[in-house]
Amino acid sequence: MLGPGPNDIKLVAFGKLLHDGKAALPLTLRDVDGYLLKENADPDRELMPRLEGKVLTSRSQTLKGISTAEWTSEERQRYLTEFAKDRKLAGENLAKFDPAQPLPASACETPAR
Repeated sequence: MLGPGPNDIKLVAFGKLLHDGKAALPLTLRDVDGYLLKENADPDRELMPRLEGKVLTSRSQTLKGISTAEWTSEERQRYLTEFAKDRKLAGENLAKFDPAQPLPASACETPAR
């Protein structure tokens, strides 16, 4: 939650995403939309004036010093665990529906660990 008046907000970019997308640095933030959250009100948000054009440019550097490691966090692991449960359940339900049919091949790559 931001306090009243001007505030600085840290914008975090994931290094592997920058590498995979071959991002051209410096990065530019532009055309920013925002809203004011109003607690216990309906509607619960009010649009703020749009900041058009270039709002911020990151410092100039190369991708050389930016990590290529895969993002890991407790939240990500929770999502992957839930996804694995859902996938297993879907496979079991498909097998019950038509045991003679093999399960379809996954369209997703399994990440290397």
